Amino acid sequence: MSMETKISIVLTTYKSNLIFLEKQLNSIRFQTYNTFDVIIIDDCSGDGTEQFLNEYIKKYELCSWYVFILENNVGYKKAFKKGLEIAYEHNPNGIVFMADHDDIWIESKIERMSNIIINNKNILLLGGNSIPIDKDDNIITDSFITYVDDLKKIKKEKTLYKFTNETLLKGGRFQGCVSCLRSELIPVFLEHFTNELPHDYQLNIAACFRNGLFYLNECVIKYRLHSGQQIGCGKGPGLQTKEGRVFQVEEMLDFYSKISNFLKSYNIQNNFFNKYRSYYEVRKKVLLTWNKIHSFFWIIFNSLSLVQVGLIKDFIKDFLLK
Repeated sequence: MSMETKISIVLTTYKSNLIFLEKQLNSIRFQTYNTFDVIIIDDCSGDGTEQFLNEYIKKYELCSWYVFILENNVGYKKAFKKGLEIAYEHNPNGIVFMADHDDIWIESKIERMSNIIINNKNILLLGGNSIPIDKDDNIITDSFITYVDDLKKIKKEKTLYKFTNETLLKGGRFQGCVSCLRSELIPVFLEHFTNELPHDYQLNIAACFRNGLFYLNECVIKYRLHSGQQIGCGKGPGLQTKEGRVFQVEEMLDFYSKISNFLKSYNIQNNFFNKYRSYYEVRKKVLLTWNKIHSFFWIIFNSLSLVQVGLIKDFIKDFLLK
């Protein structure tokens, strides 16, 4: 890998489980490529997190690791925003990784992903897959990317996959913890930042609508699922009940409303997105207000369109729960 390309890592903490945090810090420290800066933003934890971080850095003499303590608790989105601001100030022409405080990085993550993004000028943001683990580091399943049909169809021998706007807006996105990006994307992110959407989704949109969002078909971290995490763990009733499916649809409609407002800041009009959102509005009617006969004939009449947008299975399951 070119030594001219500077690498920065932005990691945020908040009242961290110190066992999980130490494992994450160790996995970063033991990377096969270890020339990088680490910018740690603590979101005003007010517990022992700050002391632990400073003692860890001192113990291992990590002169390029820095801890910044926020005066007030601002939430994970603004905490990452602050970290990316600092990263851009010190590394405007390099590569930036983002890290959560409770995962475990695969030891070759930085070397592998940096090499790919350096050698492919079209990539603005590169996301990878992950291996879900529980609180005791036990593997739950061998892959986290299971919920987007476009990604399910990727053949194992295909290493890189370019995201389309449609794939992104259907729900395919990369969490920050499996992503790296060119620093040049950060000013765009900062200009359009909103606290209404996850920071990583905003970065995904900024990269995708510039034709620069790519997926690496490899696991780059062990992604921890546990009850204490702020995002990423399934919440709400299960999808096997009518209540659960209504909950999911209402969450998606709220999400799409926020995305719609966000896209306006980019002056983006996307017909596919508008159609996709309208189908979720119909799903809510199927579940709550339409009778079974009305729902059946609507699904049959629109089946081809539903197949094209990848929602036919959801509508059939909604119908069967009526």
